[in-house]
Amino acid sequence: MHEWLANASVAELAWLLREGDRHPSAGMHAERMAQAIVDDQDRHGPCMSARRFADVIEEVMSNIHGVEGRQRASHPATGVIGLFRAFLNQEVEHLRAGLAAAFRRLRPGGRCVVACARPQDHEEVRRFLMEHEAPSPEITERLPSPRRRLELFPLAGTDLDYSV
Repeated sequence: MHEWLANASVAELAWLLREGDRHPSAGMHAERMAQAIVDDQDRHGPCMSARRFADVIEEVMSNIHGVEGRQRASHPATGVIGLFRAFLNQEVEHLRAGLAAAFRRLRPGGRCVVACARPQDHEEVRRFLMEHEAPSPEITERLPSPRRRLELFPLAGTDLDYSV
């Protein structure tokens, strides 16, 4: 991670931080964190330790949230480190590929159980399910326009032999 972090720009870091945080104020927080990370590396060289990285994030978060920001169950950098790890390891892409592979292997009427530990994974599973949902006969009847059905049910535009 340190090699990627050493070469990442403020814009790249801010984009990733915004993508990982759906909170309305995420944009400004992301910019502040990204700038702090780059500034720290400009002053002290590439960030080679998790402790130093965590300290930078903690300082930014305490400035954003004040004293109560320090009263958290986990360290403020935990989520950021997890976000960077997921991005670098392409965890979302692997999850999507795994879901597609699992559904291709199911027999008609089969079931698939997915357990998610992170909210981002839960959201990605929901997105996958919505993208692979077939419209019911009632919805098909109610939406006679093929274009509108395709907008609401993207699976209709594929040649996949499964739906969820």
